Parts: sequence; structure tokens; C-alpha cells
Amino acid sequence: MYKLAVMLGKSISEIENMPASEYREWLHYISLEPRGEDRLDWNSAQITQAIYSGFSAFGKNNKQIDINDCLLKFEICEKNEESEAEKYKKKAIKTAMIMSGILGKPEILEKVKKGFK
Repeated sequence: MYKLAVMLGKSISEIENMPASEYREWLHYISLEPRGEDRLDWNSAQITQAIYSGFSAFGKNNKQIDINDCLLKFEICEKNEESEAEKYKKKAIKTAMIMSGILGKPEILEKVKKGFK
């Protein structure tokens, strides 16, 4: 939603009030014609491939490099989000344990644990 707002120069509330059919059409268009940051990895890979190919033509190694070897590899965000969520959960439970011990109210810990189920 934010990418579309930036691309169209509109506010988030304007995008939220856009008819669903128009919103879907814009998303489809963006998927067909990615712009800006969405293609920087591909552009960088093309430049890397061209430089490598140019240098290898002058040396003994006349090997061409595949563009997929030049693309940046990204980790799946879900793994990082899960680990961050797990860290937050542990920190919240630990804090609740301390607070319930200090205040003598074990129900604090139970409410926090229940909130993560």
C-alpha cells in the first residue's frame, strides 16, 4: 500500500478509500512493471555481469557468468520475524515473572502468558 501511495503521490487514506477494483488493477500493473527499488537488485546484477564478462574477455578465463549468480540473495523475512517475536515473548514473560514476584501477584504472569497463546 505504501509503495503505491509513493508511486501515485497520494496519502495512505486516499489509497484506502480507492475502490477495490482500482486497487487490484494497480497491484497487477506493479507486478507486471516493477519500478525503482524493486528492480535495483536486477540492475546491479546486470552491471556486475557486464563487468565480469568484460574483464574475463581480456584474461585467460573466457567464462561467461550467469546473471542469477550475480543476483542478491535475500533471507525470508518470516524467519527473522519469528525469531524477533520469540525474543519479545521471552522478554515479556521474564519481565512479568519479575513483576509478579515483586508485587506478589501471580496473575500478572498468567495474563502475559495467556496473551501469547
